[in-house]
Amino acid sequence: MGHIASFVKYGIVGGSAALINWAVFYLGLQAGLQYLLSGVLSFVIATLWNFIFARIFIFTSRKHSLLKEGALVYLVSLGGLVIDMGVLYACVEWLGTSAMVGKIIATGVAFVFNFLARYLGVYR
Repeated sequence: MGHIASFVKYGIVGGSAALINWAVFYLGLQAGLQYLLSGVLSFVIATLWNFIFARIFIFTSRKHSLLKEGALVYLVSLGGLVIDMGVLYACVEWLGTSAMVGKIIATGVAFVFNFLARYLGVYR
């Protein structure tokens, strides 16, 4: 599969994961969770969603066992989480945006990192 086709498919899967990320984040805020804790929880759940569907529809290579592949994806996603939380924190604390707007911006930034890390690293 070509680079562009992979990126488009990842955009679709990633878009659905982003919606889950934002929904869980919003629900966490509504439940009274602090915005960074809600951000970590939503990121972990959305990453699981993304892993499952990206494995089915995009990264079909099976050079690793499911356990190893999952561990690699979450390891890569740790970098994405650091980026996500850093951008979220900067948006809320330094730029004065709402937590939800900050989360949307953070998701976009982390999306590009996660795709490149998976495409060039985990599924290379």
